[in-house]
Amino acid sequence: MLHEIDGTDEDHLAGVLRSGVWSAGDATKSFETEFAEFCGVRYCLLVENGTSALELALQAVGVGPGTEVIIPGMTWPSVAAAVLQCNAIPVPVDVDLSTFALSASAVETAATSRTRAIVPTHLFSSQADLPPIIELAQRRKIAVIEDCAHVPGARRFGKTLGTFGDAAIFSFNQKKLLACGEGGCLVTNNTQLFETAAALRHFDAPTKLLVPGTHLASEFQA
Repeated sequence: MLHEIDGTDEDHLAGVLRSGVWSAGDATKSFETEFAEFCGVRYCLLVENGTSALELALQAVGVGPGTEVIIPGMTWPSVAAAVLQCNAIPVPVDVDLSTFALSASAVETAATSRTRAIVPTHLFSSQADLPPIIELAQRRKIAVIEDCAHVPGARRFGKTLGTFGDAAIFSFNQKKLLACGEGGCLVTNNTQLFETAAALRHFDAPTKLLVPGTHLASEFQA
């Protein structure tokens, strides 16, 4: 259902403009708290778009020069762009034609000792077959960052999409199901990952990046 802009929306916008705090103010904090609750996670970090959210998540799990990130061969170009922004190598692999999402067997074939992260994209409101991908990630000690730009609030396997891996990202641009013109966020249950991403958002040097083999998705499985 299309939301009609009314006086309440105008009042909210005017209130933010008059506050003089246009970044990480009360409105931002309120959204982060409510969206984290909506997703069923501990933390949410609001940023300007989904690409930035993915870049922060990748940096926070240690993606950088010399590392590889497995991504779907069919996805939005920004997924590969976020990997390149980390000076890492995007490795596109085949998708499962029944879901248009990462094929677990293709991920298994593509994973190497340099693979630091896997980015399953839930494309067109479909849902990646996460259990085998998560099992592989746990076995190989690889981080999983879910791209949930097309599936806010969707559930599968008894959980909300975005809560299976180390973190997830959302996009709120005008073409998404949950749209506000622009915007994006990162969600996670991992305190260290959140604090690192928050430090990077504020252009401060992170106190401690995650290192391979620590704080991976295995900690968050029921």
